[in-house]
Amino acid sequence: MVTPPSHIEYRDIPLFFAAYDTVEMPICISDGEGKIRWINQAMEEWTRTSRDTVAGMENGIFFTTIIAPLLHDGSAFAAEIENAGARAETVRHRICHTHEDGAERRWFDFSSVIVRNGTQASGRIDIFKDITVPVSLRRAEKHQKVLQALVAEISAMLVATPLTAIEDTIRKALRRLGEGTGVSRCHLFLMREDGSGRTFEYEWDARAASPGEGLSGVTVFPFPRQPETGAGGRVLKTVSMNGTLQSHAVPLHGRTLGGFLCLDMPAGDLPLLTHNQHLLRMTGDMFINVLESLQTDEGLRRHDTLCESVMNASGSLLRSAGWEDDITGVLSTLGKGAGVHRVYLFEVCHEDENGMRLFEWHTPDLSPGIAPGDNDVPWKAGGMEAWSAALALGHVITGITADLPSRIRSIFSERHVKSFAIIPVRTGEGCFGYIGFEDCQTARSWTRTEIEALKTAADSLGLMILRKMKDQKVKQFNTQLTLINGIVGAAASVSSLEDIIGETLRSTMKFLSVKAGAVYLLYPEKHEGQRFLIERQGPKPEFPAKIDALTPAIAPVLAGTPVYEAAAGEGHPRCAWIPLVGGTAAPVGVMALLLRDDHPFAAYEKQALDAVGREFGAAITRGFLQERLEDSIEKANLYLDIMAHDIKNATTVSIMYADMLREMVHGEPLEFSEKLMDSIRRTVEITDHVSTIRRLHEEAPVLKPMDLDAIIKKEITRFPKTTIHYSPSSFLVCADDLISEIFYNLIGNSVKFGGEDVEVFIRVEERQPGYEITVEDTGQGIPDTLKNVIFDRFQRGTKKAAGKGLGLYIVRTLVERYGGTISVHDRVPGHAGQGASIRFTLKKAE
Repeated sequence: MVTPPSHIEYRDIPLFFAAYDTVEMPICISDGEGKIRWINQAMEEWTRTSRDTVAGMENGIFFTTIIAPLLHDGSAFAAEIENAGARAETVRHRICHTHEDGAERRWFDFSSVIVRNGTQASGRIDIFKDITVPVSLRRAEKHQKVLQALVAEISAMLVATPLTAIEDTIRKALRRLGEGTGVSRCHLFLMREDGSGRTFEYEWDARAASPGEGLSGVTVFPFPRQPETGAGGRVLKTVSMNGTLQSHAVPLHGRTLGGFLCLDMPAGDLPLLTHNQHLLRMTGDMFINVLESLQTDEGLRRHDTLCESVMNASGSLLRSAGWEDDITGVLSTLGKGAGVHRVYLFEVCHEDENGMRLFEWHTPDLSPGIAPGDNDVPWKAGGMEAWSAALALGHVITGITADLPSRIRSIFSERHVKSFAIIPVRTGEGCFGYIGFEDCQTARSWTRTEIEALKTAADSLGLMILRKMKDQKVKQFNTQLTLINGIVGAAASVSSLEDIIGETLRSTMKFLSVKAGAVYLLYPEKHEGQRFLIERQGPKPEFPAKIDALTPAIAPVLAGTPVYEAAAGEGHPRCAWIPLVGGTAAPVGVMALLLRDDHPFAAYEKQALDAVGREFGAAITRGFLQERLEDSIEKANLYLDIMAHDIKNATTVSIMYADMLREMVHGEPLEFSEKLMDSIRRTVEITDHVSTIRRLHEEAPVLKPMDLDAIIKKEITRFPKTTIHYSPSSFLVCADDLISEIFYNLIGNSVKFGGEDVEVFIRVEERQPGYEITVEDTGQGIPDTLKNVIFDRFQRGTKKAAGKGLGLYIVRTLVERYGGTISVHDRVPGHAGQGASIRFTLKKAE
């Protein structure tokens, strides 16, 4: 502080004025008569006047007219100083400050000192010491403590409040902030920084009983921050349009939210706000943090709810027999999880002639949003091609009905929809359809988290539906196989054609739950079909007695094309007409099946019926062929019986006459008679072979113990001119009365191909679990090239002799009939021309 001098001499006055002119404090010097003698430069600048103007002015007038207007409550201050001067009193440390007129307020420590010095003239020095900085610091410290306490209090309020009630606490915190800072209004405005324009607004107004609507109903899109806001986002001061309030707006920027915290007060500065912007920003950041946490929590809860609903829906689908039966319950689960009022699923049906199928769930207070069978909403409506394209590409569409063009808006507003989300349902094999979520109460803007959860729901739904569809296809395929196997089994379990048709028709009706059916056998030469069989349960349906190409509805069936819904004429039931196609292209019959409750068969059932038609036709064809074969066999057997009987009679007579001829002739005629007898015997042998083969194929073997020694000895006696070596045995084998044919044919074959001098050796040896019998001869043997085929039918050796190769074939057949094996070898190993050795096995008799 500058201390006025106690003694002033004239010669010192210029130096005195020069010294005080450099002081930055406003100074005024008055003489003993109370007139202004001089003011320094600082006083000139503050009062915006000059020392020449005020020189000689009364001190009281100077303070009243020039100083007082500059100070807050300046009139009282001027009067106080004037009274002190009148009483010749010194004034020290009188604190005063300027008005707040937009400029920064200035604080002064004022002193007015009376100067007396003997005979020298007395006067007064008035000094305004500027104490703005220390005062501001003390006030700022006080204000900061107040605001810090408010911030701590608000922080405690927010921390103590659960997120579910945080919005009410924010409003209470704004009220506490407004009352604590002395402002008129606190307003928190936030918007999503992802560009969605969704706003959140909270307000407290000291002048209103309830908060105003502020920016409600408008959409604010955030743009990049202006350079003047800076990275720190300094406080912006604005004056309202009516000029009554000044706003301090604190820019706020969070992770997902941005906006401002605004404090309004009557025009004029409020140091509490001016010097504590960081605390205001801290308060705003706390608001943003809790609101972002609230959004995150709500998003997670919605996501968890949706995920839980997806799991429940997936479980329902997995447990269901068919996804169509339980899809409404699944949509209900998803709708409740998403918090919407209506959920619908459009299935794009490529096989269905209508093109789409609709499934829908809605809350009880709503009516169905889309009428069943209405395929024009929303994807096929005119002008919505872009929607269809976006969805087909896998994009998600969300919207608020009020924001849509009027024509499209009506599609949703008619169903009272406020907002919606449409998600494509993909199955991994293409687009299955679309699932729509409709909120009929709130114009909600779907968040990214919600969309991801809904997309997860749609994808899971698609995968579950795909799995169920594949399961259904497997089940349908198994049904077809079961049906076809049943038909094949039915056809194989019966012998007659009538039984085949009856069993097959009944099996088909049983598997398809059909109550009536008929089978018609076709006669291609007549171009018509005659009814062969009717099966029915319940009331008798009237199937026509015959069908022909003159009936247009079923004429295609006669050409091999199924007709699944048609009546054969007036008064006849509507049926599925299935052509029964056998091995040829033309049908051999037609199966008519009564429709169940007049409803057509499903696609997979039609496929099954097509397969049934082919198998049924094949069964009928086999039945036809079986009957023809049996008839042919019966006729052939008849012919053989007649031939065998007549040939035997004829050969018996021929043998008698040939034998008589041999006794009557001599010489060359005798030789011819012998050849005649051999020829007749060959005829008898062939006839016997044929009869034996017939018995082998017609009669089932009835095996019993047979005395092998007796059989061999008996057959040896039939060749008295041949040397046969055999050691008797006492073995019993398991065979029947045809066993003698084995030895007769083997011995006869050796004699036939070995000549009159051939010797035959027969051995029987025990070889577990049976016996091995060897028949050898000293004939020409069997070449190696014939050893593998000698037992086949119509095979014989290279030497010209009687027989057609049936003897060894009969031998092999009988050995295998008795469970044994047979093989051919050289009598002398490695020397095929020194005789053959036939070895075979027979089982021991139990």
